[in-house]
Amino acid sequence: MHRRWGPLLAALAAVAALLAGPGLPGPAATVVLGHANFVASSPAPGEVVPTSPATLTISFSEPFEPAFSNVDLLDGEGVTLLEHFGRPDPTDPRVLVVDLPSLKDGVYTVEWRTVSATDGHSANGFFTFGVGDVAPPPGAGGGAGSGDIHAGHGQGVILLETEGRLLGDLGALLAVGLAIAALIVLRSPWPRRGIAAALVIGAVGTVTLAAASAASAGGPPQDLLLGTRTGQLLLVRVAVAVTGLIAMLAAARLGRPRLAVAAGAATGLAGIALIAESGHASGFDSPAPFAAALVHLVAAGAWLGGLAVLVVLALRTDDRWSLRDIVPRFSAVALVSIGLVVATGLYADWLLTGAPLRFDTPYAVALGVKIILVLAALGIGALNYLDSGRGQPWLGGFPVRIVTETGLALAVLVAAATVASGAPPGLAEPTPITPAFSSAAAADATLALEPGRPGPASYLVTLPTAPPSAELVLTRLDAGSGSTRLPLMADPAVTGSRPGYRSDGGSIPAGSRWDATVVVHDTAGTETGRTRFVFAMGPEAVTEGVAEPAIDLGRLIGLALILAGALLLAFTLAGGTLPRVERRAGRLVAVTGSLIAAALGVLMLVGGG
Repeated sequence: MHRRWGPLLAALAAVAALLAGPGLPGPAATVVLGHANFVASSPAPGEVVPTSPATLTISFSEPFEPAFSNVDLLDGEGVTLLEHFGRPDPTDPRVLVVDLPSLKDGVYTVEWRTVSATDGHSANGFFTFGVGDVAPPPGAGGGAGSGDIHAGHGQGVILLETEGRLLGDLGALLAVGLAIAALIVLRSPWPRRGIAAALVIGAVGTVTLAAASAASAGGPPQDLLLGTRTGQLLLVRVAVAVTGLIAMLAAARLGRPRLAVAAGAATGLAGIALIAESGHASGFDSPAPFAAALVHLVAAGAWLGGLAVLVVLALRTDDRWSLRDIVPRFSAVALVSIGLVVATGLYADWLLTGAPLRFDTPYAVALGVKIILVLAALGIGALNYLDSGRGQPWLGGFPVRIVTETGLALAVLVAAATVASGAPPGLAEPTPITPAFSSAAAADATLALEPGRPGPASYLVTLPTAPPSAELVLTRLDAGSGSTRLPLMADPAVTGSRPGYRSDGGSIPAGSRWDATVVVHDTAGTETGRTRFVFAMGPEAVTEGVAEPAIDLGRLIGLALILAGALLLAFTLAGGTLPRVERRAGRLVAVTGSLIAAALGVLMLVGGG
């Protein structure tokens, strides 16, 4: 065996272990928790209403597929009163409305199930509520799920989903990345066979992912694939890959290798756009998260495709291409691509977790592992950049370093596939409300709405210390409906360093304006402090009273991209060249990257997240 193949085989063995990891036996939860997770309901979990409600409304964290999202209603004896009932609210695709029959006094259990219209993940759970003169029932099962990874899925489904997502993403990224390498790094259509192989890998992975989605959703597979947005996107991805492969074969038969490369690049780019459309970024109203995801994937593909080319060249025995010529060209691509990958990755982290470097959920931990792997790959890449193709013996020489960097990049993809299978905690974050003023001794309370949109809502409160008793006084300001006093119940799930409380206050209609006052009492029942909040609910979200973060990291990243793009463009147009890169490649990549960065930064500033 040639000595150069040793590091390659070691890297492949490590990657194989990473690929098998998601399928290894491990603990499984008892409730399937996906992405269209329970947020709030009316009646709320554990609530007792005096008379039979006409409807049950449940708010979920994402839009859901109506054909696969419904509830069963059981009475206290376990008798099913309603089965697979529910319809989406015509004004909000995240709210499920269930028309109820007349209910006798007693305790009732709601078993709900959903399939996310954003990414196709299934979820289910249950909660209880009471009617009439009954003791408050436990509200178990209602709001869990945000921040989980693979919870409740069988090992077979986990393996299919992770490997299918990994191969599907890898195929699209390599198709684009190898095409960029053919254009800028090699300046030759030589990688066209690799592009065709990447399209095959992507199609196989997408079919595997479709099988996993159908298995987790339940019901006939054709219903998911043909009757849901997620299924249709998967079918389109397969069709695009097959069409692109046929186009490449046709161009090769006509003796047009460059046309074949162009067809593969267009197919890979279309596949990346479909991947972004079927991910978490599509759950936002603003186009900025989708654009950032698209740039992130294309830039990652450029980095990965160049690495694949360098691995092959480093392990070849012929000298068709000199690494002293190739590495400086790739360095130009890598510098700009990695900059875009890091910026858009931080932006996605901010949107999907609600805080930078957050590690309080399995989702955030998986994301942290991905960040660590990226940093390790960039560390090895920095050595290869400084080497510039000279073959210095640092850490075993260039072949060892480039194979190690490639193995770490593939490990990043495995981590990314795992993260994509989780429920981002940031998508279900409560909306904080800023205090108005205190009419008596300040209670120093905080208030947040869960969720911050019309429909069923919970009020989350924190206090500096735990008082003997506390309540929330709600007054609707745009209608003379009087005040409602709701007890605040201690809830450890309300995160933070201070004692947390929760109260469920029914539904908040669009176009309403409210006074919400937190009142605390001593042991004698005497009021000792209060904090007043005023907020207004618009058609989609809270429009008045939102407590804005002190620093909006998303907009800061947008501003940084604009400045970096402008400086890089000015530097290049003035005749400057990035260090340790070929001038021609450096100028092409710098101009292209600066324009993309500036345009994306403007979109982030204007559209936000």
